[in-house]
Amino acid sequence: MRRTMIRTMPGSGLLLALALMTGCKEQSTATKPSSKPSTTDTVATLPQGPSARAKADEFLKALSEGKAKPDDLTPAFKKTISKPMTDEEKKVGYSDADVQNFLSKFEKMTVEDVKESGYGNTIVLRGRAKSPNKVDAFCLKMIREANGLKVDWLHRSDRFLAGDAPKTEEPELAAASDTARNFLETLIGGDLRQAQALMLPSWLASIEAPSETDKKNGFAYNVGFVTQKMKSWRGETIAYSMPKSELTGNKDAATVTAELESGGQKKTYQVKLVKDKTTGQWLVEDFAKV
Repeated sequence: MRRTMIRTMPGSGLLLALALMTGCKEQSTATKPSSKPSTTDTVATLPQGPSARAKADEFLKALSEGKAKPDDLTPAFKKTISKPMTDEEKKVGYSDADVQNFLSKFEKMTVEDVKESGYGNTIVLRGRAKSPNKVDAFCLKMIREANGLKVDWLHRSDRFLAGDAPKTEEPELAAASDTARNFLETLIGGDLRQAQALMLPSWLASIEAPSETDKKNGFAYNVGFVTQKMKSWRGETIAYSMPKSELTGNKDAATVTAELESGGQKKTYQVKLVKDKTTGQWLVEDFAKV
């Protein structure tokens, strides 16, 4: 999922045939990165190695200790969070040095109140991330690739979901809702460039065409204009909720209802998503007040 260049598309591993589980049951377990995995994981143990949950906990422990490496991430996600500068970096589309800098922001983090869910070949952990003098919401998503489980999304946000996300047994709706939640948390948490990674490329371009500078930097939309527009969406939001989600079309579109709380009032928005036919990744195609 990108530090958003339109040419990249995160989560490309979502179409791999190997599935970790069916459905998407969610459970809550209190843990820290070094905690042992629960014996009631919702994602099945893989015959060729440790369970997905154990692998996720292993990564969180390495992340907290400053030992996580760029190789732990999918190439698509590395393109999301880094900007290639050298000719060699531009060939692969990302900068490992930049990725390492991103990972360093999660050092000394412990996680609590973890909720685990899964769909297709994906495991998702959400909870509270605690660092010295700071508590945030966090999300870690890992997917099964040919060379094992890799991190395909990671963020922390100082804005939390109020209440619970809608429950569903439908894998596609779970995946769409997961994208909507990541979009909302990065949007209202202020990580706008990472939020842009979850927006449909054609929608980004329709907001404002790229300047010559944007084009030289590899963007197919006007980064400055889109960022300012997103700041207006964010406003002074202090929390959000997701009271409703539903699939539309032939299970290739979805609508998530979101309520953003600001100034003692709640404003209702619709997050509309579509499933990219090439990558299988769910992306936001519209965000509008109802």
